[in-house]
Amino acid sequence: MYNRVILIGNIGQDVEPRYNTGGERAVLNIRVATNKRWIDRSGEPQQRTEWHTVVYWVPAGRAETLAEKLKKGTLVFVEGEIRYRQWEDRNGNTRNVTEIHAWRVIPLTRRGTAVGEASLAEEAVLEQETEVLDEQTPEVPNIDSKEELGPTDNVPF
Repeated sequence: MYNRVILIGNIGQDVEPRYNTGGERAVLNIRVATNKRWIDRSGEPQQRTEWHTVVYWVPAGRAETLAEKLKKGTLVFVEGEIRYRQWEDRNGNTRNVTEIHAWRVIPLTRRGTAVGEASLAEEAVLEQETEVLDEQTPEVPNIDSKEELGPTDNVPF
């Protein structure tokens, strides 16, 4: 089984890093909007916007730099997995949330800069960041090997 999500969308609000208790890691909560456009049967253009909550853990030293790049309106590439979380609010109500836990978040544009207009220096920085992020990406199991998957009698469906 495999849980992988790829999104390309626009950031809906500036990103503010929050740090864990020890201060060595930071979480970036990113709201990403994706759009689907189509023409309906009557020939009218339609659009649907979906909002996604992306949770991205990074080393504390990189959090501020990334937050500067991840501003409202920035087009981003996000790769990660879907996770579901449940908690109880202050009033005792059970709340559910669906989140994308990101392995990689790559800005594709800077605010006010079209794709392709980034300087060579910016491209080099993005390549370096991508290499660092790739190192953090969890290894994907080989789904072709039946031995690694384990017994199938425990599958919940």
